[in-house]
Amino acid sequence: MRILSFFAAIVIVSLAVSPAKAVTTSYDFIAYSTNPVAFGDFSLTFDDSDYDLMFSLDELTSFSGLSCSVCPTGFYDTISVVPLLATIADGSGTQWMFQIGAETVLFGGGVNWTYYVGDEFIEPENGFIIPLPAALPMFLLALAGLGFVARQRRQA
Repeated sequence: MRILSFFAAIVIVSLAVSPAKAVTTSYDFIAYSTNPVAFGDFSLTFDDSDYDLMFSLDELTSFSGLSCSVCPTGFYDTISVVPLLATIADGSGTQWMFQIGAETVLFGGGVNWTYYVGDEFIEPENGFIIPLPAALPMFLLALAGLGFVARQRRQA
């Protein structure tokens, strides 16, 4: 029992002493056009500040722009509305809205592009698996070790 109390005290002290650091991860997001004759691909980089692995407009750090041959203006340099796409983007709209100056153009989110975050293809309807943090296996191994030590003490 003393060993368990000792390990519990170490865990509590280490959690209290080590400050949590807010680290955001930067992701490259690429949308490949399903109709390249009408409109082009676009890419963006975002810092995932809310740790949900989904793009939000407030996380945008860079945007490549969007070319569109069937639109009044041929190139749009700003994203102003992001659609809500399961596992991809957690925006408030139903469509992407791009603009240059006062000129805007709308595109449906799920059907006009295929999406990649990093090197991983993502389908809006299927989603993707979020990997476990590296600390979880170590934590489970430590718990198993504590259980083994407690069992050995009871048997002795």
